[in-house]
Amino acid sequence: MVKSDKVPVDDFKLSVYGLRHTRASYLIHSGIPVDICAKVLGHTVLQFEKTYRHLLYEKRDEGFEAIRKIL
Repeated sequence: MVKSDKVPVDDFKLSVYGLRHTRASYLIHSGIPVDICAKVLGHTVLQFEKTYRHLLYEKRDEGFEAIRKIL
């Protein structure tokens, strides 16, 4: 028998927190400004940056990489 890497449907958990995080990810990676992302999710900019800091770092790193390619 071959082991599958896929998660069985029974083990899939859907949560409001997970959906909010997914929405924040899509907004950030779509290039929406942080202040707009924060407003959409009902955060202050400071709360948003604290909660989703890791996503902002990813986007920052992508920007630096784009600049390196140009130079």
